[in-house]
Amino acid sequence: MHKKIPLVKAGDDIKARSFNDIIRVVNELSQVGNLTKNGSRRRAYLQPFGVNLFETAASSPVTYYVTVNDGRLVELNRTAGIAQDALILHEANNRVNVGTGLPEKFAIAVNEVIYLIVPEDANGAVIGADVELGVLADGETSTNLIGTQPGIYYYKLAKLVTIDGVPRLKPLLSGSHVYHETGLTADYRVLACPSESAPEEPGEQLARLRFCSGRLAGIDEDVDLIPASSNLVEYNVTTCETFTPP
Repeated sequence: MHKKIPLVKAGDDIKARSFNDIIRVVNELSQVGNLTKNGSRRRAYLQPFGVNLFETAASSPVTYYVTVNDGRLVELNRTAGIAQDALILHEANNRVNVGTGLPEKFAIAVNEVIYLIVPEDANGAVIGADVELGVLADGETSTNLIGTQPGIYYYKLAKLVTIDGVPRLKPLLSGSHVYHETGLTADYRVLACPSESAPEEPGEQLARLRFCSGRLAGIDEDVDLIPASSNLVEYNVTTCETFTPP
């Protein structure tokens, strides 16, 4: 969807920006109804999660808005048994205005990002009813699921930047469905008993197993090779006698 192109009068200068808008519209319209090589008709196609930029020139300063085309979050739900894997499709619940049925407009400022925000429950499954779009600062950090913690994942669709002083959208994941692998991530380490000389220090690592979405991702890796996640939950053991396997 494009913003309305203003009419011009004889003698008016046509700005490059307006002329480019005209070219873009003509190019898209030229594809509708044309025959393909196999004789079928081309249809107008909106890219999934494509982001469209609008501006309200009457406001001061100018207010910018984005809308997002229809798209799907494709949840790849992995289990221990590969035959039980499944694809589950989710929509952003706030993409369309309930009252008008038209795409919702989200206000956005330069250097902000339109995200697809995906929450997961403590078991690693997408909370489909809470999947939504939102404009936030650049650099939102997704939460890695460990233990019984829920998490939120932020997928960047597009960022509003300036090019030669003119605000423009920089597409990121815009134009494609978003594939999201779900399931718990766990890091299971087996340590020897602490030594008597240094009881406060963990003993030698005997084994290490890393799991991602129900699959074994690594075995017997040195603890220094893969740094611990900043939100890793540690279950400390004070003495070997009090240790109870989870």
